Amino acid sequence: MSDPQTTAEYQPTRLGAGATTHLFLMLCVLAVGAFGAWSWYGKLDIVSDAVGEVVPSSQIKSIQHLEGGIVQEILIREGDTVEAGQELVVLERTASGADVQELGVRMMALQVDIARHEAELKRAKRVSYPKSIVKSQKTLIAQANQRFKNRISRINNLVASQQQMVTQRREEGREIKARINKRRKSLVFLKEQIAISDELMKEDLTNRMLHLNLLKERTEQEGGIAEDLAAQKRIASSIIEARARVNTLRTSFNEEVRAELDDKRRSLKEFAERMGRLEDNLARTVLRSPVRGVVQTLHVATLGGVVRSGDTVVDIVPAGDKLVIEAKLPAQDVGYVAPGQLAMVTLASGDAIRFGRLKGRVMSISPDTLVTKDNVPYYKVRVETERDYFERRSARYSLVPGVQVICSIQTGRRSVLEYILDPFLGAFRAAMQER
Repeated sequence: MSDPQTTAEYQPTRLGAGATTHLFLMLCVLAVGAFGAWSWYGKLDIVSDAVGEVVPSSQIKSIQHLEGGIVQEILIREGDTVEAGQELVVLERTASGADVQELGVRMMALQVDIARHEAELKRAKRVSYPKSIVKSQKTLIAQANQRFKNRISRINNLVASQQQMVTQRREEGREIKARINKRRKSLVFLKEQIAISDELMKEDLTNRMLHLNLLKERTEQEGGIAEDLAAQKRIASSIIEARARVNTLRTSFNEEVRAELDDKRRSLKEFAERMGRLEDNLARTVLRSPVRGVVQTLHVATLGGVVRSGDTVVDIVPAGDKLVIEAKLPAQDVGYVAPGQLAMVTLASGDAIRFGRLKGRVMSISPDTLVTKDNVPYYKVRVETERDYFERRSARYSLVPGVQVICSIQTGRRSVLEYILDPFLGAFRAAMQER
C-alpha cells in the first residue's frame, strides 16, 4: 500500500505539469494563428530579374574613319574629358598640302580667265576680278589684263577695218549718185539740143556732123549713167557684205569666247570637286570629338598602327547626359513587364549588400527579342533610376557607363499563403486532369 502522505506530496507536481502542457499548447495555437494571419495578410513582391549595365540615354558617340590610315598621334587617354571639336587622334596624310596649294593656284587662274571671258562677252571696258584674287595674285591679274586688252584690240581692229570699208563704199556711192544726177541733167539738155538739131537738119540750117556729135554725146551720157547705176549696185552689195563680215566677226568672237568660258567653268567645277576631296581628306586625318564628354574607349593604342576603313577609333560618352540602365529581360518574363513598373536596382558586385537598393521605373521594352552571343533570346528593357548614385550613410557609389547592375522589376504581389500553397494547388490541378 502506498503511503497517503507520499501521495499528497506528489499531487502538486502533477498539477504543475498539466498547466505547463496547457500553456505550451496555447502558445502553439497562438503561433499557428499568428503564422496564419501573417501568411494571409503578409505580401510578397513578384519580380522579374534582369541583368544589365548603365549606359547614356542618348547612346555613346562612336567616332569612325571613312578611309582608314596609319596612326600618327594619339592625343587623349581613356577617361579624359574632351570638348566638342577637340583633336583626339591624328592619322598620316595621304594628300600633301603642296597638292592642295597647287590646285588652289590653278583654280585662281581659272577664276581669273572666267572673269576675263565674261568681260569680253559684255564688251566691258575693264575686268572685274574676285577681290581675294586681286590682293594675292597681282602678277596673274596683270597678265590677264594684258590678254584682255590684246584680244579686245584685235577684234576691234578687225571690225574697224570692215566698218572703214563700209564708210569708203558709202562715199563712193555718194560720188556716183552725184555723177548720175549730173549726167541726167546733161542728158536732158542734150535731148533738147538734138530735137532742135533735127528741126534745123530738115531745113538744112545745120551741119550733119554737128548733129552726129550730139547723138554721140547722148549715147556716151546714157552709157555713163548705166555704168554708174551698175557701180552703185556693186557698192551697195559690198556694203552689205562688209556689214555681214562685221556680224560674222562678232559672232565668231562671241562663240570662241563662250566656248572657252564653258571649258574654263567645267574645269573649275572639276578642280573644285578635287579640292573638296583633298581638303576633306586632309581634314579627316584629324579625328575630332563631336560633343563634350568623356572618352570611354580608345580602340587604338600604338603609334603607326593601322586603322581600317570604317573602324571605330574612339567611343565618347556625352557629358551631362542622363544615365539609364539597359537590362536583358528573360524572354519568358516579357508578358509580366510593362512601362512604368517599379524596379529595384542593386549592384551586381559584392557591394550590393553594403549600398542596398535604388528605385527606378521601366521606361521601355524592345518590340522584339534580341539574342546574346550564346543564342539566348532576351528583351532589352530600359530602366530610369531616381538618382545616379547609391548612397549608404556617408558612402556613395556613382553610376557611370558600364557599371553592372541587377534590376528586380516588380510585376505584382501575392500573399505568403498563396506562395506556400501554390505548389500544392498546382500539383492538385495537374492531378485532377486526365489525357
